[in-house]
Amino acid sequence: MAMGPVNRKQGKYSRMSDYINQNEVQSQKDPPRIDIPKQISEPHEPTRETFHCSSKTQLSDLPKNLKQIMEDDADNYTQLEDEYMDLKGCEVYVDERDCEVSVRFRGQAKAIVRENGHFEPNTGEELQYIFWEFESPEDMKIWTACILADAAQIKSAHLNEAVRSQQQYATF
Repeated sequence: MAMGPVNRKQGKYSRMSDYINQNEVQSQKDPPRIDIPKQISEPHEPTRETFHCSSKTQLSDLPKNLKQIMEDDADNYTQLEDEYMDLKGCEVYVDERDCEVSVRFRGQAKAIVRENGHFEPNTGEELQYIFWEFESPEDMKIWTACILADAAQIKSAHLNEAVRSQQQYATF
């Protein structure tokens, strides 16, 4: 599912890039050049092919307010700005309803982040540090702790907001 407009938040603890960049060594070599000879193909006569497609899901089966449902869902997420995952082309989201942290690539969940590790969202299989190209398991644990600390701050802020709003309606 593609994520719509979401809240963006710079995490206090998710600034791992300086630490990670110190441990990374990148090669500055250009890839080798390969010359490909030009090939001239003979023209082909155009053909007419008809492809028949069928789908079990009809447009009439979809809710009329699908766009509204997707926008409402996006309102429940806060995106954490994380330089390390940005380098990987991923975004980190916190679901404000249950504080679940997910890492997404092009809108698709690639990992669920928990205290005891990173897990593939569909199978529940644990992802190792090599999956994210961390230098060591310790680096992944540090990154995880930073992201979960940011998620805890978001949860705390929402709980404080809920308490304040309830205090407005409390009568003694």
